Amino acid sequence: MKNTYIEKILKSYHQCSDWVFQNIPSGASATSTLDAESSFFIRYNNHRVRQNSQVEQATAKIFITWQQKSYRFSFSLTSFAEEDLKKVKVPLLKTLNEWDKLLSENVDYKTAPSQSSSNYLWSEHDANGILEFISNSTSHVDFTGLVTIGPVLSCVRNSNGVNHEFLTELVTVDYSLYDGPRAVKGLYSARDWNGEDFIQQLQQSQTSLEMMKKPKVELNPGNYRVYLGPGAVSEMAQMLNWGAVSQRSYRLGRNPLKRLIEKETQLSPKLSVSEDFSLGLGPQFNGLGEKAPGQLPVIKNGQLINLFTSTKSAVEFNVDSNLADEDEGFRSMSIDTGVLKRDSILTALDTGIFISNLHYLNWSNPMEARITGMTRYACFWVEKGQIQGPIADLRFDDTLFDLWGDELESVTEFAELEPQTTTYFQRHLGGKRVPGMLIKKMKFTL
Repeated sequence: MKNTYIEKILKSYHQCSDWVFQNIPSGASATSTLDAESSFFIRYNNHRVRQNSQVEQATAKIFITWQQKSYRFSFSLTSFAEEDLKKVKVPLLKTLNEWDKLLSENVDYKTAPSQSSSNYLWSEHDANGILEFISNSTSHVDFTGLVTIGPVLSCVRNSNGVNHEFLTELVTVDYSLYDGPRAVKGLYSARDWNGEDFIQQLQQSQTSLEMMKKPKVELNPGNYRVYLGPGAVSEMAQMLNWGAVSQRSYRLGRNPLKRLIEKETQLSPKLSVSEDFSLGLGPQFNGLGEKAPGQLPVIKNGQLINLFTSTKSAVEFNVDSNLADEDEGFRSMSIDTGVLKRDSILTALDTGIFISNLHYLNWSNPMEARITGMTRYACFWVEKGQIQGPIADLRFDDTLFDLWGDELESVTEFAELEPQTTTYFQRHLGGKRVPGMLIKKMKFTL
């Protein structure tokens, strides 16, 4: 798909970058990055369109290193080359004239020349047609949510010959269905919009909402057999990015998976987690222009194989880098599927709690990998494979060493793609591919 705005922005970005690379002092190095989007945001409330807007924005960042000193700045691109060049020239020339006043620091990172271009635009989306379809399909339910359509571009270049581009487009429908105080959450995402798939997911959400009308079941704190849906597993897996797979976190003595890293314990052989950029959810390169491996096993059959290690950590701690970004976490997580069939979930659970989603997760005891959080949305009490009714909200407090260790009974044979839906300042790239999990015992405290 051709997008005139994206094409103009990319051209202006290259012109600005080229000017920087040509005008830095001898011995200096420069890196430029670009984040751009041309997005439609459509907000629904009670199945009616309440807000319809288009956002076209692009932010470039420049990072200069020279004589053990650095300078960085950012600016908005307009797609008008002359205007954009002024935004680069004025601050850069002023700073270079005052370079001696900057404080020294250790910033000597070299990036080998490399190039790549990844384009995940599969087809041109008819935004008006999609919105009309969604409006007609949800006219009979209290549908509330945000529909996002449009391309997102990420680029990085540097004066050493690095040039990477990543362009993708996802249609995402992040929604909830309501019936008074009851609610069910859903997320539809696809590169190629498919109305039938959206209807199928909507019907599943409606079925869950009907189940929410049954009398509420009040459960006492205790240990329960549990099925975690992909949405719940996604929230739990996100905790890994809170320092649990970071080399820096481990070297500084605050990694929650320290016991796993040091082979004092292991997780279930049914659990394998990797970084997998073939999902097309985010760029394989980081902000320095370093291109990470296409796939990186992190946990393999319950054993921790790799920690994310940035170039900065590699230099500081004298270890090998796997070209992670500075956050040293997953950008495109994939959890391997198992053998549990979708239509066998309730039978396999037998008696316990069906949890579709979790929220408010946090470490309750980081050094024991213990996390706490709350059940959310469509969570049900099940007896002998039959849903009895929705449960009152519960708080769990348990350790990943148990939940993903001896207590992990089975993993579903299917997985769901969950792209990043964050829109703070801009649409964010990345996401996960996650299955559901059957847990023998999960501890609930409130």
